[in-house]
Amino acid sequence: MIRTKSASAVALFLSLLATGALADGPKPLMNVDAPGVEARFKPTGEQVTVEKTAEGVVVTIAPGKAGYPGVDFTPDAGDTWDLAAWGHVEAKITNLGSKPLTVTVRIDDTGDWKLNPWNAENVGIKPGESKTNKVIFGFLFGGKPGYKVNAALIKSIKLFTGTVKEEVKFRIESIDAAGPAGETPPVDVNSVRIKPTADGTIVGPG
Repeated sequence: MIRTKSASAVALFLSLLATGALADGPKPLMNVDAPGVEARFKPTGEQVTVEKTAEGVVVTIAPGKAGYPGVDFTPDAGDTWDLAAWGHVEAKITNLGSKPLTVTVRIDDTGDWKLNPWNAENVGIKPGESKTNKVIFGFLFGGKPGYKVNAALIKSIKLFTGTVKEEVKFRIESIDAAGPAGETPPVDVNSVRIKPTADGTIVGPG
C-alpha cells in the first residue's frame, strides 16, 4: 500500500513537472542566440522589417498608413504555448530611435476572434531607454479586467505601435512567461477608499 501511494505521488509530481505546474521561475520564450530566431517574428506588412543582432531582434517600421504596424511572435514548436503555470508575459524592449515611442504587447489565445480573445498593455519608452512591458493574463491597459485568455493555448504575442509618420526602430531583447498562475495587478493605494458604516465607524472590529 505504501509503495502504491509513493508511486502515485511520484507520478503526480512528474505530471505536474511536465506541464509546468511546478514552475518557480521565468520561462524564456525567445532565445536571442538561436539561429533564425528572427524568422519567428512575422511582419504585419511591407512597412515592417526584422533583423537579428547580438542583443536581440530589431524591428524597423517605415512611415505608412497601417494602423498597428509591428510583428507577430509565434512558438518555435507546435501551434501554441502552454503558459498555464505562469501569470503574465513580459517583453524587454529598447527604443533605438530619436523620439519617444509607445509599444503595445498583446497576447492572443485560440478563441473566437469575434470575442477579442486577447490581453494587452502599452509601454512608453524614451530614446535609448529599455523597458519591460508586462501583460497579466486576464487584464489589459492599466490592469483593467479583460478577456480571460486561456494561458494553456497562447498562439501568438504581438508587438506593435500606432500609425508611423517617421521611421521608428526598437529592439526586442527578451520575451518570458513569469509570475505565479492567477496573478493579479497590484492595488493602487491612491484608489483605495474606506466607506464608514451606518453608525459612523470608519475602522473597527471585523
